[in-house]
Amino acid sequence: MAQKPIELILLKDLVSQLGYPVIMVDAKGTVVYFNEPAERLYGRRYDDTGELPMADLGQQNAPLDENGEPLPVEQLPIMVALRERRPRQGRLVIHDVEGKAHHINSTSIPLDGQGGTLLGAMAIFWETDRK
Repeated sequence: MAQKPIELILLKDLVSQLGYPVIMVDAKGTVVYFNEPAERLYGRRYDDTGELPMADLGQQNAPLDENGEPLPVEQLPIMVALRERRPRQGRLVIHDVEGKAHHINSTSIPLDGQGGTLLGAMAIFWETDRK
């Protein structure tokens, strides 16, 4: 595994302490970390999945838009934030490994390093009561 930028390493340490689900991707869109609250929502542990393409995680969690239509991975708020290098919010539905639907709100931001280098993006999200 290639060495990660120090900013991502430090951010991972911070994110691991947060009480809300957070996912981080690198500049290529590879999931480099999700914290314990996200593990509970996804129904899988990061230590078991390790790094994986966002497309693989998205495929496993079958994301849907607000209208219940399949949401392509490239349209997920975190991937839009990464591609457009600007914050993005969205509402979506994801499914855990048992198939249970979770309605979530997501706020995603690009992660820039020194000199404006794109490091990746992160999303913080929370489950809503909407059914």
